[in-house]
Amino acid sequence: MDQLISSLVMLFQDTARNLAANPRPGHAQFAMFLRDFQAQRLMPLFHRTRALANERYVVSMIGLTNVGKSTLAQALLREPVAPRRNGAATAVPVEYEKGDSWSITSYHTGLHIKRETFDDATRLSVRLRQLVFDVDEHAAKSIIRIIVRGPLPGLPEGLVLVDMPGCGAAEAITGPEQDAEIIQYVRTHVNEVLFCVRGDANNWKTSPREVEFFRDLQDLCSTVVVTRWESNPEKNEEEMAKFQHQFSHLFPLCQFLFVQAKWAIHAYQKKDEQKLVESNIDSLHALIEERASITARQRLHHEQVVHACDDFAELAREPLRQAALRTVPWRSDKLENLKATQGAHELILRITP
Repeated sequence: MDQLISSLVMLFQDTARNLAANPRPGHAQFAMFLRDFQAQRLMPLFHRTRALANERYVVSMIGLTNVGKSTLAQALLREPVAPRRNGAATAVPVEYEKGDSWSITSYHTGLHIKRETFDDATRLSVRLRQLVFDVDEHAAKSIIRIIVRGPLPGLPEGLVLVDMPGCGAAEAITGPEQDAEIIQYVRTHVNEVLFCVRGDANNWKTSPREVEFFRDLQDLCSTVVVTRWESNPEKNEEEMAKFQHQFSHLFPLCQFLFVQAKWAIHAYQKKDEQKLVESNIDSLHALIEERASITARQRLHHEQVVHACDDFAELAREPLRQAALRTVPWRSDKLENLKATQGAHELILRITP
């Protein structure tokens, strides 16, 4: 897969360079189109290839403060270890991963690591609340990250789920000045982002800061998780389609999942199968299970590359016409390199408008 997407990127890059150097009218504009498509569609896919074969694949939930990330984490983990409360919650990144026994490893400034073990999830949860809630600004800034390990039933082996501090908050600990630190953390530790937005009944809205934060991490975002989703069961499909139609232009190339995490938590406690279905938590569990599989990640990535090539063939028609070109004048040696790459045949067919 690395060689395939690398060859595709080089084909676009070098063809654009050749066209930009051509004095014929329209060629420079088409070269700009190739560069834009490479930057916006191909480069994010290129960067994602590095994590496809990772044994430890990290998925992070990102969103505004109080959007419901910690509640969502508890519903996904199926164990009440993720601290949650109304208002600003998680003050430091918390990574959850499968383990044989319960432990918390906290990473501090000054290259200091503290390891704590616990007999059960309840004791661990109490301690974790102290680390992420009951801290002043100085203490919060001294903790870089926390890793929670334990026999979490909702988390597959090899998949790490990260609950991040909320962005765009006004509080001292999680204020706007920390947004850049959140982005840096995600860039350093995270392979894929689930972007969380609120879907409160009759209160569908997004903020400019929310959209800006998404754009800062757009190349890592695969899915928009609409939290706190409540709808009349008879109109649920219609309401979901309406929500997606209203906001999909703000979150391009992302699938939408609609979840009511509180319903899922209560359903697990009460063994209420109907409420569990209505919470739609299973759709998010399915995504998590898929990301835990190297084979499934590679298959999904290939589908995304194919989809990008299909979009290119459609989008290139008008720029080609304006440049008076019948077809894309691909640089021949780079095209031959792509042809020699395993799995490239269908891509070549698709990038020929």
